[in-house]
Amino acid sequence: MFDYSAASFIICAYILSAGILFWNGVQSIMLARTAGSDRRISLSFACCCLCAAGYQIFTAQYSIAPTLREAANALRWQTACAFAFFPAFIAYVAALAGQPCGKRCLIVAVSVFGMLLIANQASEYGLRYDTPARFTPSMSVWNAVGYLAIAGTLLWALARSRRIYRLGERRMALSLAFSAGLLIAAGGWDLLSDWRVTAPYYLTGFGFFGFVIWHGTLMTLEVRNRIDSLKSADSRLRTEIERRMRIERILSDLRSGISRQFGTAFLEGLVQRLTQHFDVDYALIGLLDEPGRNSITTLAACERGALTSNLSYPLTGSPCAQVIGRHCTQIYETDVRAKFPDDALIQAWNVDSYIGTSFFDSTGQPLGIVVMAGTHPLKDTEMIIEALDVFAARIGAEVGRLKAEMALRHSHAILQTLSDVQRDFLLNRDVAITFEHMLNPLLNLSESQYGFIGEVLIDEAGRLYLKTHVYSNVVWDADTRHLYENTLQNGLEFHNLNSLIGAVLTSGKAVLSNDAPHDHRRAGLPSGHPAIDSFLGLPIYQGDDMIGMIGLANRPGGYNLEIAASLDPFLSTCAALLTGYHAERKRQAMKAKMLESEERFHVLADSLPIKIWMADLEGRCLWFNRAWLDFTGRPMEEELGYGWLNDVHPRDRDVCLNGYQNAMAAKEPVVLEYRLRRHDGQFRTVLDTMAPRLLPDGAVVGFVGACIDLTEHRALQARVEHLAYHDALTGLPNRALLSTRIEQTLSFARISGHQAAVLFVDLDRFKTINDSLGHALGDLLLRETGLRLGQVLRKGDTVARMGGDEFVILLPRIFSARETALVAEKILAVLALPFDLSGYTLHVTTSIGISLFPQDGQDGDTLIKHADVALYQAKARGRNNFQFFDPVMTEAGEQRLMLENDLRKALLRDEFILYYQPRIDLSTGSVTSVEALIRWQHPQRGLLAPNAFIHLAEEIGLIGEIGHWVLNTACRQLRDWRSEGLTDLRMAVNVSARQLHDSAFHCLVEKTLLDAMLPAACLELELTESCVMDNPEKAIVVLNTISRLGVRIAIDDFGTGYSSLAYLKRLPVTCLKIDRAFVQGIPEDAEDVAIAETILSMAKHLGLVVVAEGIETEAQCDFLARRHCKEGQGYWFSRPLPAGDLINFINSTVPT
Repeated sequence: MFDYSAASFIICAYILSAGILFWNGVQSIMLARTAGSDRRISLSFACCCLCAAGYQIFTAQYSIAPTLREAANALRWQTACAFAFFPAFIAYVAALAGQPCGKRCLIVAVSVFGMLLIANQASEYGLRYDTPARFTPSMSVWNAVGYLAIAGTLLWALARSRRIYRLGERRMALSLAFSAGLLIAAGGWDLLSDWRVTAPYYLTGFGFFGFVIWHGTLMTLEVRNRIDSLKSADSRLRTEIERRMRIERILSDLRSGISRQFGTAFLEGLVQRLTQHFDVDYALIGLLDEPGRNSITTLAACERGALTSNLSYPLTGSPCAQVIGRHCTQIYETDVRAKFPDDALIQAWNVDSYIGTSFFDSTGQPLGIVVMAGTHPLKDTEMIIEALDVFAARIGAEVGRLKAEMALRHSHAILQTLSDVQRDFLLNRDVAITFEHMLNPLLNLSESQYGFIGEVLIDEAGRLYLKTHVYSNVVWDADTRHLYENTLQNGLEFHNLNSLIGAVLTSGKAVLSNDAPHDHRRAGLPSGHPAIDSFLGLPIYQGDDMIGMIGLANRPGGYNLEIAASLDPFLSTCAALLTGYHAERKRQAMKAKMLESEERFHVLADSLPIKIWMADLEGRCLWFNRAWLDFTGRPMEEELGYGWLNDVHPRDRDVCLNGYQNAMAAKEPVVLEYRLRRHDGQFRTVLDTMAPRLLPDGAVVGFVGACIDLTEHRALQARVEHLAYHDALTGLPNRALLSTRIEQTLSFARISGHQAAVLFVDLDRFKTINDSLGHALGDLLLRETGLRLGQVLRKGDTVARMGGDEFVILLPRIFSARETALVAEKILAVLALPFDLSGYTLHVTTSIGISLFPQDGQDGDTLIKHADVALYQAKARGRNNFQFFDPVMTEAGEQRLMLENDLRKALLRDEFILYYQPRIDLSTGSVTSVEALIRWQHPQRGLLAPNAFIHLAEEIGLIGEIGHWVLNTACRQLRDWRSEGLTDLRMAVNVSARQLHDSAFHCLVEKTLLDAMLPAACLELELTESCVMDNPEKAIVVLNTISRLGVRIAIDDFGTGYSSLAYLKRLPVTCLKIDRAFVQGIPEDAEDVAIAETILSMAKHLGLVVVAEGIETEAQCDFLARRHCKEGQGYWFSRPLPAGDLINFINSTVPT
């Protein structure tokens, strides 16, 4: 049976030992942070402890696992911890090998590890048996060996823990003893239990990790012992350490007092603390004067802890002369006064001891000296030397910084002075005032008592002389005061070249004299003049020419080249001022001339109608002429500067201003166009031309501009451009713009592979409307047609007017002919809607011809031509339809074109002839009248009937001329017949709609009758219903006028058109002609009979004569005669005959 009490005890032991191992690992990690070269031992030992703790935890989990799966999982983690422990232990052993006690520890570790490995293998062997019943004596031997190894190890650990306790490492000793005791107790408990097979396996783990605890403790004590031995061996260094610590305290005190101080405060604080900490009477820090000077000037001095005033200290005969420039400390421990009897300061201070050292700048050049002195021998000189060495570098840095600050302040003062001077000159433009403001700062910066600034001039003899613009007040009596006041404005003049001033003028170089009274170049001074001890004269150059001079006098200590060099900025500024002064004088002179010229210009400009302005070099407008001010309606004050921009259109301001500024910067002419607001608020487009204003020498002094109003010109130009590409009546694109768009469309179509279409649109019978209702109404119809076409097209489509009633539509992107057909259908539908124009309601039909790209043509002209051919095909098929171009149409079109050309020449060539068809009285059989029918004797085609060319004549506008010819010819023929005795014969002439709607038609009829000397009653005019109904009101007026002449009016082809009886009764009609279509079916066709009888009955009641056309049979003639039809004509009686044949026919006719 499994002993749960023993197992519980063992598990608790596992957990406790794991906790102790973990605690030791953490302690080793903390020790590694401070172990120096032993860090590797501590870290590797920590890894061993942590791996062992993990091993113990998973061993306990394995012992109590309820299932095989959980036991196997715990065993895997236990094995992982064991494998992780091995490399950590190897690293630990390797770290031990490099320590003084490493070999001994290494032997013990390897031996114990071997014994534990043997015990562990014994346990593994014992675990191969499943039950205690299979326990063998050999297993007991191996377990005994394991127990002995474990027992020996743990007992040794207990003994070592006692020794560790005595050494003071109590926590470590207690943990080691507790771990060993715990493991011994657990092992004893195992021996007393029945758990004989597995106990050795687990106890080997206890022994193994107990060794780890002991060995780590032993190594820690070894490290502690080695530190103790080092401390005892180095006890002789304690004194040196204490001394170094004292020096560090002193230096720390010095630093703490001045660490946050800089510059002079740092130096003063340092000398005070040096006297206090080292018990000396005097301390000073001195700055070496300028190179070549044997003196120093103190920057900080302290006497017995109190700061004193700075002083200048000569180095000659002093101990400091032995220190300057040397990289070592000079010490005089006693008898300093006796060694340096010529040093007044040493004697005055009663100095007995001295120590000093130099400090240097960043380049290694000596800057000064640090000195400590006392009235008694110095103490702790070594510490003083070390302190001076420590602070020498800081002193050098601070002194260098002070010098840099002084130089910077000096430069800043110079720059500030020059800036103020330049500002004064720009504001005043008075060089005397500017130089006066410069002189006092110049004297202060150079530490001079007197000075002057003058201009070098040339007298009439060609000799140089100096004329001052400003000089110091050296008044010493009333006369000199009067002289000073008189010359202050105009300046003093120095012509004597045998003087220090003359030496500058003649040599052109700087003149320096620090012993002026004895200088051979002196010229002497007036009696009473203040003494001049030193002098510095500096020439002022502009390029290679000397234009001025600066003179300074009486500087304490005299002048040197460094001072002269420091004044270079003044020389440059004076040169610029003098140059500006000369330029200003020239500018003033030129300005006077320009003002006079500008005044004349203003008078002239104000008299001109164009708008003129003037601006300065910065682009600020200075003046506008009267035309500009009248245009804007604003006063001059509001326009000046940039105020004129308020009149510029907001969208044009940036472009306008940038254009002017760029041109002004380049000093080049510019022409700008922008919108300018007129006084009435309207923006007008102006053209502004700007050019630089030049002086005679070519210098640009400003700009002048002239503006003209382009509004009307631009509008006219836009109108011209629009008219060049648009139709004047409809505003649609014209032929030129259409051609351009067609070419663009075809180029795109060739690239994209799309189709394009051209639609030629023509209004049917537009000429009739135009002639009958007037051109004004026709124009309205064309405009409305253009609008309707635009409404049914897409955004990218183009509708253009070609002329007359012809429109062309371009569809730039189509995918099929069906798509084009749909557009054509929309056009037919929208144009079929009534047009309400000026009180007239017009119904218009349309014919459309269509050509497609690429199949019907490759260029615009071809496509338009083919669309035109298709259009005529649509008209030939009854109008009010659309037709696609077919190559077959080309031949017909060419024939039509040839026919048109021939038709235009036919009148000139007298190719028309008249045939006459007699009208017979059905009751008597006699000829009552004849109808004139035109024929065309074509040179090639022979005799052509009217239906072959009349429609073409109407389309091309020749119908009026042809109708006039027919009327004249017919009347003349009738006159001839009447002269031959046919006095009762009447002549019927057909009239077209164009003739009827001609307002002068009645005059033409009257004139024709007069010319032929015919009575009006013998002339009958035949009109169709549609001709009358196109504009019935006008037709009524015209026909009434003609009727009053006595001319008879007949309605031809009655019944085939649309007519209103209301209008019919108002017409002066005397005759109705039944169309042949209603006669052909008589008497068989009941409908034709009914229509004929209706017309006859209506005519009878209206009192009108009825003439039946197209009688071809006797039955038709008999039927109409029985129905009281008055007259008839047709092939039954006679075909149309020439004039000669007609006479024979009339003579052969026998009345019945």
